[in-house]
Amino acid sequence: MILIFLILTLTAFGQVKDTSDIIIDPIEQMPIFPGGENGIWCFLESNLNLDILNKDKISIKYYIKFKIDTLGNASDFIFLATKPIITTNFQLDSLKRAEILRVLNIMPRWEPAVQYDRKKISVWFSIPIKTPYTDFRCKKNNSP
Repeated sequence: MILIFLILTLTAFGQVKDTSDIIIDPIEQMPIFPGGENGIWCFLESNLNLDILNKDKISIKYYIKFKIDTLGNASDFIFLATKPIITTNFQLDSLKRAEILRVLNIMPRWEPAVQYDRKKISVWFSIPIKTPYTDFRCKKNNSP
C-alpha cells in the first residue's frame, strides 16, 4: 500500500508543468514599442538597408511573428511571405530576410504586455514589411 502511494505521489509531482513560457490570448494591454507605433516604423526605416530590400521589383510582403517576453525583449522570429521563395530569387530572398532579422535583433526593449492583475506576460506580436520598401510610415515630428 505504501509503494502505491509513493508511486502516485512521484507521478503527480513529475507532471508539474513550467508555465513561464505560456502565452496568453487575449491580452489586456499589448506590448508597446518605445515611441509607440510610429516609433517602431521610424526605428525600422532608419536602420534597414533599403538597397537590399529594394534590389528587385518583385513585390513580397513578409509577415514577421515574434515573441515579446516579460522583460520586453523580442525573440523567436518567424517569417511568412506572400510569395513562395521558388518564384523569387532564393539568394536575394535570403538577403532580405537576413537584413530584416538583423534590424529586428537590435530593437530596443518594449514595454511588456500586461494582463488583468498588472502582471507582465509574454505575447506574440506580428509586423508586416513589404519589399520593395517604398511605403514609408514614419511620421517625423517637425516641431521646433
